[in-house]
Amino acid sequence: MVDVHIQRDSLGRIPVYAHPGDSGADLCAALKQSFALYPGETRTIPTGLRVRLPVHTELQIRSRSGLASRGIVVA
Repeated sequence: MVDVHIQRDSLGRIPVYAHPGDSGADLCAALKQSFALYPGETRTIPTGLRVRLPVHTELQIRSRSGLASRGIVVA
């Protein structure tokens, strides 16, 4: 078991697994209001989270398959 320390601000939500057996947890945006993302546009989206990991571990953020198929990807 790995100890991961997560600190969140008032809008941050702790990532959760949607279904048993999922390989990754869903990360939510920490937004006060919604916005439009236009084709070809690049935006930085806050998560409201700070994460501290043990040495020799990594955290990966990946695009959701449904969004990636529509061109919305994590850089």
